[in-house]
Amino acid sequence: MISYKNIKTPCFVLDIDRLNENLKNLKSAFNHYWANIIIGYSYKTNSLPWLLEYFKKQNLYAEVVSPDEYALAKSLGYDPSRIILNGPYKNKETIRDVLLNNGILNIDSYQEALWIIENVHEPIKIGIRINFDLEKLCPKETLMGEEPSRFGINIENKLLEKVISLLQSKDTVQVVGLHAHFSTKTKSLNIFSVISQKICELKVQYNLSLEYIDIGGCFFGDKLGAPSYMDYAKTISSILKKEFKPEETTLILEPG
Repeated sequence: MISYKNIKTPCFVLDIDRLNENLKNLKSAFNHYWANIIIGYSYKTNSLPWLLEYFKKQNLYAEVVSPDEYALAKSLGYDPSRIILNGPYKNKETIRDVLLNNGILNIDSYQEALWIIENVHEPIKIGIRINFDLEKLCPKETLMGEEPSRFGINIENKLLEKVISLLQSKDTVQVVGLHAHFSTKTKSLNIFSVISQKICELKVQYNLSLEYIDIGGCFFGDKLGAPSYMDYAKTISSILKKEFKPEETTLILEPG
């Protein structure tokens, strides 16, 4: 038993039993409804090396959003093929390293797509982070409200269409993933229902052959009175199964 009287603040207090239980329940719930899942731990949430090592031992991927986080993951022994690179703050060296070593890259802007088209000539696979007016479909549930999110490539202004067309213009590039992480206040089942439906619509609209769907994070999971991991898994999978086969398409989760 830890004596909290002698602990100086500020500090982190980690409940390892609760951490184990949460991870077990998350895996169990999504494995129940979907044949192929990847869980990538969000480095930006808490990048203490002990915690990162713990998740690596649990067979989780590293989800990183900067060159520094990417370097940290590699220093801990992660192969690039088990790293997910997201966010707008990437550099060219990191993008190239992930792409050429079979990592998971979700681009965040037209500029990234253009640089890749002009500078990477080897066969590569790419995912795209999408952005749409989630607040309109889920009123008062998002953190950004009526302001557009600064992350991802927008659907309503036709930029996503432009990016997909650009990437598909080069025969060495395959668009194989959609990433749809949104920061929300409620983390409700409605949020994930709308996001899942949008992914299905885009798959049909652009005739995409996707190897993975990255649904992001923001699950309550163990909070009293909130949806359970099983609720999230059932809601997401029931909609995605309208257009995707679980045995053919990997579902990526990015909890923090």
